[in-house]
Amino acid sequence: DEVLGSSNYMLESASKRTRGHDNYGPEVMGETRRVVLAHITELPDPAVPPLGGLSVDDVHAVFVRFGMVEKVVCVYFPKTGPPLDWVDAMVQFRQPSDAAAALQSLEGSSLTGDGFCRMQCKWSKHPELTKQGDGDCHRDYTQTGLGGGSSVPHFVPPPLPPQMPQLPVLPPMHLDQRAGGKGQPGDPTAVLAAFNLAEEIAEPDILFNVFSLYGYVEIVKVVFKRPRDTALVQFSEPAFVDLACDRLQGAVLQGRPMDVRRSRQQSIRCTEKDQSSIERTTRSYSPNDQFWSRKEYQKIFDNAAAPSRTLFIKNIAPQLEEHDLLPLFRQHGHVQDFAFLPCKAPLRFKTAVVQMAEVRDAMTCVALVQRERFPREEGGEDMRLMASFSKKDEMPRNVVR
Repeated sequence: DEVLGSSNYMLESASKRTRGHDNYGPEVMGETRRVVLAHITELPDPAVPPLGGLSVDDVHAVFVRFGMVEKVVCVYFPKTGPPLDWVDAMVQFRQPSDAAAALQSLEGSSLTGDGFCRMQCKWSKHPELTKQGDGDCHRDYTQTGLGGGSSVPHFVPPPLPPQMPQLPVLPPMHLDQRAGGKGQPGDPTAVLAAFNLAEEIAEPDILFNVFSLYGYVEIVKVVFKRPRDTALVQFSEPAFVDLACDRLQGAVLQGRPMDVRRSRQQSIRCTEKDQSSIERTTRSYSPNDQFWSRKEYQKIFDNAAAPSRTLFIKNIAPQLEEHDLLPLFRQHGHVQDFAFLPCKAPLRFKTAVVQMAEVRDAMTCVALVQRERFPREEGGEDMRLMASFSKKDEMPRNVVR
């Protein structure tokens, strides 16, 4: 009998990369194909053995929705061990039709539902998995009774829209529960997942401009997969995730409504290699980058508003006038009103109010105009524009006309 070993599987993977993937349906082998190969990248914890933060049961829990799963065999790469680059999971179904449904529905999706563990699903060359027994990287569910069948309803969920993948959400944390720290596994996490992003704005710095209005953002990671429409945002504490989800769920950015939810990931890694990478998919941010200072902690919860047409612009260089600023906003939509707010002497910076014609235009301005830099008259570090949404969505009465 054939024994499925890692060396055989590595040869299979290498052969597929050379010849191209075989993604025909089960009918190619006379309606008998029932082993799906899932190539899993973007592992949640690549340094954690044996499968980079995944388990065989995690794989089984997703695929069993499509029918009875008999066996799951996982192989990790590199074979020398963590940190891992990817995991290949082979899933054997009882029925070829169930395998075909899983392959079609899960291709390109996130196994964990939060942007990590992206799957490329193909047919395996193995007509049957012959690995026996249970271990950290393989399991025979026909022996454990957990394969599905009569004990698990045969339910095939309708395909989800690609821009709105399903995300398991942990119980929300009340906004008044503001204890610091990211907690332990099982606690609400400080990581937010954002789906359905427009690809042109799926850049860490642009997303930071938006999400930093709702808390101290430490890391932004864009999942590097086409379409590039998913990102993870790590805040300094879980309460900021609740605040951002409350204010930004469904907000339209570049024509697409964002789907923002709590991720189950405890944290995001950002290495020096990530910081200097050409793709720039992962960036970390210092206290000096934040919209709010550490002294303004309470102000975040009191003043962070949902997107509106009216924007407060602060940190404007003293030498700038209305005609210097309006072109920045007009490139993203019609400006209905503009005015400066009174400033106390000595004048170190100005504050202004801009009212756009549409909320979506104001949202774009926050993402793209915020942090425009202007030189100081006296020299030194440039001043950065900082824009936030107004809670009342109207022009204040004390503006300077």
